[in-house]
Amino acid sequence: MHAAPRQPIRLKPSITEDTVSASTLQMGARRAMCTHLAAAKADSNATPAAQVWRLVNDAR
Repeated sequence: MHAAPRQPIRLKPSITEDTVSASTLQMGARRAMCTHLAAAKADSNATPAAQVWRLVNDAR
């Protein structure tokens, strides 16, 4: 009776931390884009650069 070798259990080995963080960033960017589009009418007088900065800051 010997113990099984200890190895980390991997439920989904194809998903790495990079994949998770990338998808998290993607979700954040998508959420920020929705916020940005919802505020587009109020932003219509702003320059494109100001709109981009709003998008970047919302993603943080």
